[in-house]
Amino acid sequence: MGKTERSEVTVNNGDVDIEDMRVPPIGYDDFIEVRDGDLLYVDKSALIDRILSEKFKAYLFTRPRRFGKSLNLSMLDAYLNLEYKDHAGKWFDGLEITRLRPDDPEMNAYPVVFVNFKDLDGKDMQTIQCSLRDLIADLYENFDYLAESESLTRTQKLRFDSCVGMTADLSTLVSAVKNLCRMLERHHKRKVVLLIDEYDRVVNSAYGKPYQKEVLELISGILSPALKSNTSLKFAVVTGVMQIAKDGIFSGFNNAYVDNVLDTQFDEMFGFTADDIKTILGDGEHPEKFGEVREWYDGYRFGNADIYNPWSVLIYVSKGFETGSTGWALTGSTQIVVDMIQRSGPKAYSDILAMSNGGIISHKVDPAITFDQMSSGTDALYSIMVMSGYLKAVPDGSGSYILSAPNREISGFLMETLIKMAGAAGSADELKDSTFSRNVKRLKDAIQEYLVPMSHSDLKWESSYKDMLYGAYRALCPYHRVYPDPRAGNGFSDITMERVKGDQPNVVIEFKRIDPDSNPSQERLLKVAEEGLAQIRDRDYPRTLKGRTILYGMAFHKKDVEIVKEEIDKG
Repeated sequence: MGKTERSEVTVNNGDVDIEDMRVPPIGYDDFIEVRDGDLLYVDKSALIDRILSEKFKAYLFTRPRRFGKSLNLSMLDAYLNLEYKDHAGKWFDGLEITRLRPDDPEMNAYPVVFVNFKDLDGKDMQTIQCSLRDLIADLYENFDYLAESESLTRTQKLRFDSCVGMTADLSTLVSAVKNLCRMLERHHKRKVVLLIDEYDRVVNSAYGKPYQKEVLELISGILSPALKSNTSLKFAVVTGVMQIAKDGIFSGFNNAYVDNVLDTQFDEMFGFTADDIKTILGDGEHPEKFGEVREWYDGYRFGNADIYNPWSVLIYVSKGFETGSTGWALTGSTQIVVDMIQRSGPKAYSDILAMSNGGIISHKVDPAITFDQMSSGTDALYSIMVMSGYLKAVPDGSGSYILSAPNREISGFLMETLIKMAGAAGSADELKDSTFSRNVKRLKDAIQEYLVPMSHSDLKWESSYKDMLYGAYRALCPYHRVYPDPRAGNGFSDITMERVKGDQPNVVIEFKRIDPDSNPSQERLLKVAEEGLAQIRDRDYPRTLKGRTILYGMAFHKKDVEIVKEEIDKG
């Protein structure tokens, strides 16, 4: 960890005590604000060296939201923008880039145009165009000195005034980014660096809307001339969640580099690595937290790197190491994914259920998606889920990928999504509460209510009940470690829920299933449930569990269930 005269904390090795940690920068995406505010900063400045060394004319980086894209663009702005020439040294003091590029002539050497499409939105094309007019006016006001520049032509000054005064017509707005680059080059006699953040935000928001095609044409109309035929450009860096391909935005791109979650060149530059996490947690002061963070927030695979969700980790630290939230999934719209799951049919539902329970599937992944493909079934669904952070993808060597839920946070979100789609959200909460209530009748009613939306084909095997309830418990019980088929005592229990926080009891469950073609009495169901409970006792499944533990034997016939229980306390 580098320490400057300002006692800054930069996370790049393991010599920090947790008590010396700076405030986690929740909600901050301004590099200068983070550095001036002495906030916790994980050093990703090597990205600057890689971009400047590669010499591509344009870079497109696609990563899930909240994985540091905006902060990295802001860092590039602070390093390259000539407006910061007298200040940038202190912001980068002690960071990796100062070792890689000492006395760098490119530091603060360029005019920089930084466009953020985050707030470009609207309920229809008219309001989106109004939003664009506001965005361009704000952008141009950052360079108000151009209005008096003797280097600009009369036509350029008229365009500048119309953009600032919000009187520009649509064609002028569409060409405004490219024209601003030309004005800056004429004034400064230097090529311009263009940074564009969240280019696809408004495009994704328009998905499924009547004006979807118009929005795509608008964004293509802005980006294509700014990136492809812009002679004033030194280079451009564009970020987004997805690569929207074959629709005009990035078609015909020459000398461009596209980097997504499957690529290796910049794989550690977005998100946190294991070394980053160990340093954040104190590297020895809180070793018990590393496993918890790994369980909940690790599991992403970017290229060859194992990556943790940075936003979730910082929230976890800021809340005093409290797990249990699937809040990252709620930081943006999930409607595209939910809509595609609903349209993809029972096979996708079954696959996602399996993955939310820790299973894997093999499937092809296409990092470049068109709007037309978004309606084409599971191929597009899984590709979008990988690109946007809901699935992990590891190459299997045959051109396909092994797909899985990356961690417990995402498993919980996927299960919650399936529960809501099945109309069982309320019954899922009751399932959790009744499991710990020790009231067998209440639990029986909750399970039967929870199973109502399920088809009989969903419940073909004993494992069907176990997988369904395991996924629900895993999603709904953040203060327990939930294990399917763990080695326990003298065998393997079906589900073990081990308390890690709070005062709820441990739980051990053994499932039994009666042939659906039979017609058993309730007495028969009850007897089979008792056999399950006896198996828990006889094989000593709760042997390693400490404190109060509830043992449940459950017998299922289709959607009927009988339950027996026993409570033990090992002190």
